[in-house]
Amino acid sequence: MKLFSEAKPIGLSPGTLLHVGRQKTETASLSFIDYDPTRHQTAPDISLDKCRELKDSNSVSWINFSGLHDTERVNAVGQVFGLHALVLEDILNTSHQPKCEEFEDYVLMIFKLIHLDAETGQLDQEQISMVVGPTWLLTFQEKPEDIFNRLRERISRASGKIRQRGTDYLAYAILDSVVDSYFHILSDLGEQLEDLEESLLANPDQDVLHEIHRLKQQMILLRRSVWPLQIAITEFRQLESTLLVEDTQIFLRDLQDHISHAVSSLELMRDSSANLLDLYLSLSSQKMNETMKVLTIMASLFIPLTFIAGIYGMNFENMPELKWTWGYPMLWVIIISCASGMLWYFKRKKWF
Repeated sequence: MKLFSEAKPIGLSPGTLLHVGRQKTETASLSFIDYDPTRHQTAPDISLDKCRELKDSNSVSWINFSGLHDTERVNAVGQVFGLHALVLEDILNTSHQPKCEEFEDYVLMIFKLIHLDAETGQLDQEQISMVVGPTWLLTFQEKPEDIFNRLRERISRASGKIRQRGTDYLAYAILDSVVDSYFHILSDLGEQLEDLEESLLANPDQDVLHEIHRLKQQMILLRRSVWPLQIAITEFRQLESTLLVEDTQIFLRDLQDHISHAVSSLELMRDSSANLLDLYLSLSSQKMNETMKVLTIMASLFIPLTFIAGIYGMNFENMPELKWTWGYPMLWVIIISCASGMLWYFKRKKWF
């Protein structure tokens, strides 16, 4: 898992359109959903002429671009909707941190969509750029797959609030889907933390340590997406723009509460992972202390025995015990008595 993305070359002039990041799809695609309270229209692939038509329509148009490696087509879409060159530069830079920026007739929001690989348990980060206009909304993605299928289904149905409202509510719905996906990831990471704690208490080996380190890396990546998005949502809610109507403010306030809750949950989980690491070190130290205790007791038992064996192993002639008939049995009695006495003393002190 990469915590740091690629950087663009040094010395380029501002507004240079260069895709920074990995190519995640073969071909770029441009799709749209156009709706109002009475009708709904969608198409998987459209032309720039259709984009111009949607820009000038009175209905709400959600235009989605997938495949940021096609910089020429990104630039062409930007020209249709009058996007500044610096905006397009930020859209193409997939290492950009989440932010909210207001322009004269549109608002730019950049955020991260996190995918969880069910097989490997690794997190994959994708940048999504959203441009909110008066009657149109643009989203730029690195690849076609996303989490907005349920939102598209809501738009296709005539019931619900989304068909009755404008682009500001659509922007809220997109952000709400992203924040909800964060909670699913946090829930999965929480389950992994619980499993790690059980494994750690059962057997604190190196594999558990590697899993703790991997989990901490995932939380770092998630934190780099959630924290700036919280600030961006706050800035989006506080915009004094005609694009945001009063009725949408209550939904944005609720969204702000959700992202704040996600940040708090993430911080608690980071503390839990740090506690797991401390617990691993404590258990490893305790295991080492138990081993050292056993070795120390064994060494302590053999110190007097080695002393006695050393005394009678000397080559002096005038040692009366050497000629005694019961000298050898008595020596064993002394050795066994010393060892038993020391074991009794250690047991009494509760050293083992």
